[in-house]
Amino acid sequence: MSVADLYSCKPYVQSKNPVTAAIDPKGPCCTALSKADFQCLCKQKTKTNPFLSSIDLDLASKLPEKCGLSGATC
Repeated sequence: MSVADLYSCKPYVQSKNPVTAAIDPKGPCCTALSKADFQCLCKQKTKTNPFLSSIDLDLASKLPEKCGLSGATC
């Protein structure tokens, strides 16, 4: 899985986009999350990363559950 794969999830975790943040993710986003290394992603929370600049980490932490994935917590 690449960072590019995760871009399909970005609309669901942007605090500046309340419409998509309120919608459960589907398709490409959930597929990307199903292949994600959550330990690696969780470590990114403490780093400066342009990809994370517009992401609401609280919304992001809820995505795996919304996709029906278990065991995906930081």
